[in-house]
Amino acid sequence: MFYSSSRSYRSSSYNNREDAAVVSFEEQRELTFQKVSKLIGDKKKAEVRLSSRDKDFLSELLEKDTGKLNNFWLNAVVLRPSLLELPSPSVLLAWERMLVLELEAPRKEATSLLCIAPRSLLSRPADAKGRLLEWRSFCLGKGYRSWCGVLARAPQVLMQPAAAWAEREETLAESFGARRMKTLLDCSPGVMVEDEDVLKEKVTTASHRKRVESFEKLFVTIVHKNYFAQ
Repeated sequence: MFYSSSRSYRSSSYNNREDAAVVSFEEQRELTFQKVSKLIGDKKKAEVRLSSRDKDFLSELLEKDTGKLNNFWLNAVVLRPSLLELPSPSVLLAWERMLVLELEAPRKEATSLLCIAPRSLLSRPADAKGRLLEWRSFCLGKGYRSWCGVLARAPQVLMQPAAAWAEREETLAESFGARRMKTLLDCSPGVMVEDEDVLKEKVTTASHRKRVESFEKLFVTIVHKNYFAQ
């Protein structure tokens, strides 16, 4: 959102209309409070009242928003209300700018990551940036485009050293074939953090249960049944 010196701006919800009315900051703030409380309430199937701290947090987000991230942080807060408990709105905005603007992650995947990432990780966006860059480079270097999507379902990957990623990828490529790795990661990202012995056991179990006639069918069964889900 872009604010004028009179503390008013064009509401993003009306931006697709040429005759968009100028809404005051105070009005937009109240509308945001109502929208957030309603959406969270609908999700919880209960009435939700925002605390004073929640309102201060949202107000600061509105103040500091660059105009490019509004829907992103709003969706994230609705899906994971505990984001309002972060030390500062600046922390949430730092994650959004880093994921969406700097690392160019798809917004849906970036939102999913914010909704599942450990609180200890979310509280330190600057510390996490180096690890995110490493993981992104690793994935893109291997031709895996959905680097953020994998993290959104297996954030434990960031807790592992880069050497462990390369070792696991090599092991999986030997077992399933390099050409199948993209499909495997897209459908079952848990393979990157699964204990190696458990991983082998799951493959064996799937083979016995399904009594598949070929390795190709076994792979399809494992991937589409998400045998490696965490």
